[in-house]
Amino acid sequence: MIAEGIHETFYCRLLNPFVPVKFERYHETFLPIQVYKQAQKYEVEGTLDSQNIRGEPHVLVTWRGYGDYENTWQTAEDFKNSPEL
Repeated sequence: MIAEGIHETFYCRLLNPFVPVKFERYHETFLPIQVYKQAQKYEVEGTLDSQNIRGEPHVLVTWRGYGDYENTWQTAEDFKNSPEL
């Protein structure tokens, strides 16, 4: 059963072909990652905000050498080897 106001047919000239979106950020060159004891380490530029997510404290982190679109929410456990944070 079709809801009122919905038609079973459509005008096919209004359809457009699919064009994949190109994300330019994936074509950028990133700074090299420091590898220490098989663990990847990134340098923190600063923190922007903090909040509780699912009952755990999280911090919004900016990474040195990366744009604002790469900011991530990290838990305190992610920084257990970093006494500055």
